[in-house]
Amino acid sequence: MIQKFDIDLSYKEVKHLFAEADCSKLLYHSYAHTCEVTERVILMAKEAQLNERETICVVLAAVWHDVGYLYTYHEHEEKGMELAAYFLEKQDTEKEDIAFVKACIEATKLHQKPRNLAESILSDADLAYGVTDYFFERGPLLRKEWELCLGKFYSDLEWEQLQLKFLPDVQFYSPYGQTYYRPIVRANLKKQQICLDALTKE
Repeated sequence: MIQKFDIDLSYKEVKHLFAEADCSKLLYHSYAHTCEVTERVILMAKEAQLNERETICVVLAAVWHDVGYLYTYHEHEEKGMELAAYFLEKQDTEKEDIAFVKACIEATKLHQKPRNLAESILSDADLAYGVTDYFFERGPLLRKEWELCLGKFYSDLEWEQLQLKFLPDVQFYSPYGQTYYRPIVRANLKKQQICLDALTKE
């Protein structure tokens, strides 16, 4: 059976992988991102009263969900699933639990609809990192990361328009996300419109 100490072992391994890699371009998808998303998942799993096995699996998925960025920007979720599975197999984790962890990581893909509460929790926590409390601070980090990693460049106006277009499409699937995160996104949408209006008047 999957154990709580698997979380500590995974944390140590993921921290080591980030420390050994060149993360200079990962301004948004950093180790700090991983830590905060994991903290959100722990809180949300407790609030949702997931059982112990589900909680451990979704927390493990949070720890591993963005490790793939250290190796590839596109299809990073697949790489993260591969690395998580390889590590957990070495810990003699049961196949069913590894599949559960991988499914939760897969749920963080853009436009991927979660199939259960655990997947919804990780999907919402990952998205909330960028679109809720620190939306206006973290947006520029993602913009710069796209420049460095993908060669995508936006003018100030283009970026603000992109952000405004993105926010109305944000969906949260967990009860926690719908209760606590959705209102913040709605407020940010109004603020973003004000920012764009001010920019277009300049």
